[in-house]
Amino acid sequence: MTAPWWAAFGPAETRVTCEGHRHLIRWADGRLIAASHPDAEGELVMAALGGETARCLEIVQAWGAHDDDLEVLAIGPRSAADVVRAVMPGDDAEAALPPWMLRASAARYGLWSGPSRPALFTSTVRARRRRMRTGGIRITAGVVGSRPMISAPLRAVQRRTATYSSTSSLGFGRGSRWQTPAQERAEARLSELRMLFALGPELQWRLSGAVAAAWSDGQSGRPGRDRAAARPALTAALAGRLAPATQAWLGADPDRVEVTVHDGAGWGELAAAPAGTGEAPRLTAALTADWLARVWAPGLALVAGRLVVAVPEAQWPRARVLALSAPGSEPAPMDVQWEAGQWRPVPG
Repeated sequence: MTAPWWAAFGPAETRVTCEGHRHLIRWADGRLIAASHPDAEGELVMAALGGETARCLEIVQAWGAHDDDLEVLAIGPRSAADVVRAVMPGDDAEAALPPWMLRASAARYGLWSGPSRPALFTSTVRARRRRMRTGGIRITAGVVGSRPMISAPLRAVQRRTATYSSTSSLGFGRGSRWQTPAQERAEARLSELRMLFALGPELQWRLSGAVAAAWSDGQSGRPGRDRAAARPALTAALAGRLAPATQAWLGADPDRVEVTVHDGAGWGELAAAPAGTGEAPRLTAALTADWLARVWAPGLALVAGRLVVAVPEAQWPRARVLALSAPGSEPAPMDVQWEAGQWRPVPG
């Protein structure tokens, strides 16, 4: 691998509401920049001295804070058909959400998914409620738009351990509640993730690629991160993205695809396992986390009816890939190029 992980990606951009205008956010060469803020460093210095941070710079800072966050892979798209929608925190569009959506736990965080995953963040909400119950705080769900009903022992709402904050800025509807510092940090993190996913599908895939790359090639994210502890999350991320690709490739049952993380030399392996009588074929695969960054994230998983397992060379809009024609076969090189919104083999 001689090219950086992002070499198979083309530039991407979007616009966000910032300081009353529609400002440009651009991604290129693995970096996200606030294109409408040429003196970003100076603005951040002024913000540190007590000024307000522009929305564009908040987005760039959030990107840097979460470009190795495995939660991005947990909630991000698995395939092109898996659309994750989000509302930018504070946008007027929040007020236009239908009541049934506001009542959903996922929509309260401003994030929801397509039909394949209608309850995005439900597990996060449940975990948060469990933590609050453990700390002596009980939340009783109220009617949409009403003040949430909260009961808590006095020790849980003392000023030194909790703060009183409005929930409207996080998209929870009107009302207020007590929050511990840990809960504030958790909701700030969710708000940042929500901000990043609101940038749209193209940037969601690039952020997912950045996270996967941070945990690839023996890397462990930022200093102090434990790659061994991250192995279950990486395995789940690989399985959740290889399964749709093999379903489109062979018609394989996604539930019959078993994936492990490959840490040795080479791209790994993929083979068809013997099936019992009356059982559907089973696929076993061992892939590197790098497959997520270099192959899946730029949309190269399946090209011309072949499953791509590695990208030895790339310079967008062209790349040389190694692709399998069938499980258990040896990967063959293939030159591809980005054309009309998809990867196609280079003629000849």
